[in-house]
Amino acid sequence: KRGDHELSAVARFRFAELLSNEGEKVEAHAAAKAGFDAFPKSHGGLLCFNLVKAIEAPAVELFTERVWADPLPPVRVKYRNAAGVHFRLYAADWVKRVGTANWRPENLTQIEQVAMLQKKPDHAWSADLPATPDYHDRTEDTPAPKDLKPGFYFLFASPDPDFGKGTAPIFQTDVWVSDLAMVLNTKAGGHGVEGLVVKAKSGEPAAGAKLRMWTRDNQSRLVDAGETDADKGGKFSVAGAQRGYVFLAEHDGRRLATANEYYAHGFGGHHPHQQTVLFTDRALYRPGQQVRFKGIALKVNPGQ
Repeated sequence: KRGDHELSAVARFRFAELLSNEGEKVEAHAAAKAGFDAFPKSHGGLLCFNLVKAIEAPAVELFTERVWADPLPPVRVKYRNAAGVHFRLYAADWVKRVGTANWRPENLTQIEQVAMLQKKPDHAWSADLPATPDYHDRTEDTPAPKDLKPGFYFLFASPDPDFGKGTAPIFQTDVWVSDLAMVLNTKAGGHGVEGLVVKAKSGEPAAGAKLRMWTRDNQSRLVDAGETDADKGGKFSVAGAQRGYVFLAEHDGRRLATANEYYAHGFGGHHPHQQTVLFTDRALYRPGQQVRFKGIALKVNPGQ
């Protein structure tokens, strides 16, 4: 009845906001657009305009395995409002970044991201994506590029082929191209770390693989902690210490670093113990009531 008043644009915004929160994106978009078209310069009209832009905004997110080995894993793209996605892959020196990164070599600052995107990528490709007329997220698998050199890379993705020159979002993650795999765990008793280095495709041990280690100093920086070798079976171990370790395995020109820090000192070990569990036919007993188990009398204490 009062659609001719500019306050109706505020009402349309509130209604569209409610629809959007309930997942009714198409209806929310229509309601907000009607509010803006009716009173574009009003407070409610501007609220409607912002909601329309938020619903129409492109988004992209990547999900892929951290290690790319044969057979190559897909690059899963979660997106909306994007006709395609563009990829850039940049090789990086993981060991060199150990001494310069604030926390982990895999972490890029915003300044580093901008500087890297201004350089020519080592590999670039694109993929078309089905439309999302319902304004909802959609997931598509795209193939990873073949014939990449082994090493450590930063992978970027964006709906914008110019990567950042517009308003389109940019997503970044890190990947290793390697045919190595590592399995690590704390030693029995908690005093040390033991691991296994194998070839990812065959599962055969990477005999004699070199392991470089880093640990945290008092300023939480990663510092060199020495080297060790894997045996013929691909096994290695490190003595216990009250700190975490990051490992880098090297074998036949291939490299692979651990994604997490592994702590070589546990708190206590396994101590054998015994316990007795009794099952009865009642869920509740009166205080002082006796329960007999094959001649053994037990008294139920108050509060138990």
